[in-house]
Amino acid sequence: MNGRSRRAQSRETGALGRGCTRGKCRFAVKVRESFFCNVEKDKRAVHAAAFHGEMLRRSRSLFRIALAVTVGLIAPRAADAQVATFAQFFQNTGGNPFSYTSTGTAGSGGSALFGVNSLAIDFKYFSILGLPADLSGFQSAHLTFTSFTTLGPTVSSNGFDEIFNGSGVNSAMITITRDAPAAEGSGSRTILLQAIFTPYTFSGSGGSGGFSASSLSGTVNFTSDFLDFSSSVQRDVGLSFSSIIPGLNIGPNGFFIDFTAAGTGTFSSSPMPIFVPEPTTCAFLAAGATFVLLGFARRRRAKSPLGT
Repeated sequence: MNGRSRRAQSRETGALGRGCTRGKCRFAVKVRESFFCNVEKDKRAVHAAAFHGEMLRRSRSLFRIALAVTVGLIAPRAADAQVATFAQFFQNTGGNPFSYTSTGTAGSGGSALFGVNSLAIDFKYFSILGLPADLSGFQSAHLTFTSFTTLGPTVSSNGFDEIFNGSGVNSAMITITRDAPAAEGSGSRTILLQAIFTPYTFSGSGGSGGFSASSLSGTVNFTSDFLDFSSSVQRDVGLSFSSIIPGLNIGPNGFFIDFTAAGTGTFSSSPMPIFVPEPTTCAFLAAGATFVLLGFARRRRAKSPLGT
């Protein structure tokens, strides 16, 4: 074989070797691309599942924020808003279910209690944004009211004033419970309203009296299975009493002589509270938001030059 033939064979062998090498490289690249592609798909699936779960967990808070923003857009600013009554109750039975009793001596370890236990009432919300039909109109409910003081009444231009100074576990509390669970709401879906407040001053004379408590001069907190009060800057409670028997008078122990009364009450805030739907509705809304966000993310990846 002459020199020229050997050189030709060498070129062919080299070409064959290079072709095999390039084939192996192509195969390795494809394997590597397939591996990383599958890893990337798994990572995306895990991230999507985690994102969806987080959206569901935060759905209730997100919906409250959305409603609050809506109210903020269509309502006056909180600083300019007027305090408005959002709920009221009336006792639906006759008689004097509210009672005042005292033990010991005022200012010397004695105390007085004023309230009622599980009173049948008619309760109504007013002008609540988004309130469903079954929570509109009068609701059959029961009311429990407890309050405590160590101070006796004093004579005033109103007749008598008595400060109820209970705090902590002795703070005044009103709980209004729906007789049957509603279709919406959270928790037991029965707590129409709970108010915890301190202090308040009962004022009255003869056979009538009442009190009001405001977050501007004390502590007033509202909670509900149906309403959100997180945006409120002022909260007020007011109860009025009639048919007080016997008429208001100070007894020898420095407290009022024990009496009974009929009562009604109102609850106000600024701005008005908002209705919060049940978690199932929030979950559907969150799921919809999740699919929208995932679709948006996929669209962005599709437009990316690298396809990721």
